[in-house]
Amino acid sequence: MTDSIMAVIPLEAAAWQQFDAWLARLLITQLRTLGVLTDVGQSHSIQALMANAKIHPRFQRWLHEGLTILAQNGHIHLQGDAVTVLAAPEVDDVFMASLG
Repeated sequence: MTDSIMAVIPLEAAAWQQFDAWLARLLITQLRTLGVLTDVGQSHSIQALMANAKIHPRFQRWLHEGLTILAQNGHIHLQGDAVTVLAAPEVDDVFMASLG
């Protein structure tokens, strides 16, 4: 294959912002269906979130990255190990149905 076909096409900043917003929406929806991050003002440690959602400890790093995306998109406040819900959107059945 030629280099031009193998080259990665850089996405515009707006496309990455849309992807991050979509990813945050997916993540908050998934976590809410697991019973966590459901109420505005609710605070938990990451360990408590993992225990309540029954997330295996090997996914702690992944969860922290996901929580960082949620914080960047205004869904939560993340400070150290403390997670506080800022916005708890309704679980969107149409959005969930579009996933699969």
